[in-house]
Amino acid sequence: MNPLDYDLSFERFLNPARKEMPDIDLDVCVERRGEVIDHLKLLYGKESVCQIITYSRMKNKAVIKDIARVLGMSYDDGDAFSKLFGEADDGSGKTLFEIAESNTAIKSKINSIEKASRLVEYADRLSGMVRHAGVHAAGVVITPGRLDTHVPLYWARGKGVTTQYEKKAAEKIGLLKLDVLGLKTVTVIHYAEEAIRLYKPDFSIDELPFDDAATLEMISSGDTTAIFQLESSGMREALRKIGVNRFDDVTAAVAIYRPGSMHMIDIYAANKEMSAREENISYPHPSLKEVLEETYGVTIYQEQVMRIANVLAGMSMTEADNLRRAMSKKIVAQMAKMKTVFLKGTAAREIPKKKAIEIWGLIKKFAEYGFNKSHAVCYAIIAYRTAYLKRHYPAEFMAAYLTSEVGEVSKLRSLIRETARLGVTVRGPSVNLGMARFVASTPGEIVYSLAAIKNVGMTSAEEIVQARNISGSFKTIFDLCAGVSLIKESSGLNKRALESLILAGATDCLEGNRAQQLKVVEQALEYASAARQHHDSGQMSLFGSTESEPVVPLLAACKEIPLEDKLEKEREMLGFYFSGHPLDIYSEEIRGFTTHYVDQIDFAPIGNLSVAGTISEIRKINTRRGVMAFVTITGKKGSAEVLFFSDVLERYGDLIQKGVLLLFEGEVTEGKKDRENKMLVNRVVPLNKSRELMNSGVYIEVDGYGCDMIVLEQVADFLKANPGTGKVFMKVKFPSGRVVNAISRSITVKTDNQVLAGLRSILPSLSKVSLCRGDGRFR
Repeated sequence: MNPLDYDLSFERFLNPARKEMPDIDLDVCVERRGEVIDHLKLLYGKESVCQIITYSRMKNKAVIKDIARVLGMSYDDGDAFSKLFGEADDGSGKTLFEIAESNTAIKSKINSIEKASRLVEYADRLSGMVRHAGVHAAGVVITPGRLDTHVPLYWARGKGVTTQYEKKAAEKIGLLKLDVLGLKTVTVIHYAEEAIRLYKPDFSIDELPFDDAATLEMISSGDTTAIFQLESSGMREALRKIGVNRFDDVTAAVAIYRPGSMHMIDIYAANKEMSAREENISYPHPSLKEVLEETYGVTIYQEQVMRIANVLAGMSMTEADNLRRAMSKKIVAQMAKMKTVFLKGTAAREIPKKKAIEIWGLIKKFAEYGFNKSHAVCYAIIAYRTAYLKRHYPAEFMAAYLTSEVGEVSKLRSLIRETARLGVTVRGPSVNLGMARFVASTPGEIVYSLAAIKNVGMTSAEEIVQARNISGSFKTIFDLCAGVSLIKESSGLNKRALESLILAGATDCLEGNRAQQLKVVEQALEYASAARQHHDSGQMSLFGSTESEPVVPLLAACKEIPLEDKLEKEREMLGFYFSGHPLDIYSEEIRGFTTHYVDQIDFAPIGNLSVAGTISEIRKINTRRGVMAFVTITGKKGSAEVLFFSDVLERYGDLIQKGVLLLFEGEVTEGKKDRENKMLVNRVVPLNKSRELMNSGVYIEVDGYGCDMIVLEQVADFLKANPGTGKVFMKVKFPSGRVVNAISRSITVKTDNQVLAGLRSILPSLSKVSLCRGDGRFR
């Protein structure tokens, strides 16, 4: 970016009065970070660039356990001492001796156990000493000549040369330090850009318009799931308050949404609204309008603190940067000197001393939490780019984002729900369509990553794609195994990976069902091994292969895995279901006995409601009133957290387990102190017993003028032919708005699926037939 476009201060970066070199942060693609470091070595010379060392030091609790073991003390005694010192350490930097002297429990323990005093003596000497060396996650130094003429070096096994000085020491001796950070979002943007270029070759992420109305509107609405820096619920609320309609608002939001400055969000939003109405905004001094106008009179950035000192007191930007640093680091002596310079400068500009002291107090406060605008702009650019991609290229962006979360099942779940909300379908994994990463096969569809399947991994996934590129689409499981085994330097698919591919549904595109494929896993692997041997022997012989080509086995007839088991295994391999959902079996119960879907709980009005789902997470806490549980329930379209109080937990304890399909009844109560509304569950019912426990009946709704007498007589005859215990409720609606409700006193009926289907086949298509509760309540 061009710093002049964003009014960035160069002195904030490089101040002639600084004693150390500037700290430079580079956010780069996670997967290509090594390439960036290699480029630095190529650019400046490998003898002048290396990474920074880190030292792992002995911590109090760990060193106590280690020494206890060396002294021959029991594990229990070592562990007890470790816990005592851990609980007594208040973080003030006391030595182990000082902690022991001030704690009666430790003193008593030392007196009662042999060797305990030696334990404390040795541990006190060793605590804080270096245990082993490592390599800093980001730090790189560049020297003007050979490294060994400027800093002592260390050979890190498997990592190469590093400094012997840690980060701060390297800075103090004047070395130029860079933090080359692998940022996941940069990788996401890179993959999304690559995917878009497949059908838009000229697309460039560097040429996006920063005034795109659709993107800014999306950010302003708080629709920022998966958007860098803007995802949290608090940030979403801040964006809605601000009413983002320009890029500068994004920069301001990134800077202001931080501890210490968050209270300024409301002032920024209110002043922005005043500005839109062309009302005057107040400034600490009229001459500061040029400094604070872009942020509607609110001091947000460190650079603004510097400019205030420059404009009001005539301080140079170098002096102003020293002032900012002294304030932010609370260097009292330097601040006192700077205050004198500031007040002298304001006096020279005829600013009343009282006003000058007031403004000094303001900038002192702002400097403590002010954010570096250069950083804020960089973050805002990345945030805006991700938002633009999500708004205009949702499939490519979400595919890239999903790839970045491979291995994080809970995150993948929420991202796939977000993808569906955007109107993009995520197809299940396929060895004939899928890639190692999530890929957008069309603008409205993503194919699941093969590497994201449990037990498969990136190497096997890439080999599957490579084999497919060489030989074409696989037809059988034997083709698949043989194709991968023939990849150069491949060890082939192993049993666990192959079984996982089958159970995840990735081989549904091949011959046979999942049960048939599972039955021949061993044969498929043996066939692949034989195919590899045959291939290798043919390459080694001058006169062709001496071994006969292996015969492709046949699939045996085999009944498919039961649906519930199939879906459960699919969830185990992927984290969720693709070819169906366990709740599908209970669609009639859900239609008749629930009022909302799970994903509607957070928006449901206050009052009674019922939902159907399965428990995916249980978190219990102890309260004064007993045990309370926060339970995450998952339905077909999403998940939500509900609350169980102790009496309900006791009553339904056997049912409140992960994986059980349940009907949850309760009420939504208003959240207190800005908390979201929550559903308090007061009853749970197993879905497989819900018809019985709900005393289910049949609910029929018909159009008064669209259903003639002949049809009603057929309905009556059908009901009489299927006697049972369920009551029959009828609702007749007329075009005039008149509604007639009736309940049969002479007919009770079975409430099975056959009866519901039979009634639907008799009644007109606009009629409704459903289960209902025994009291006639329905949705």
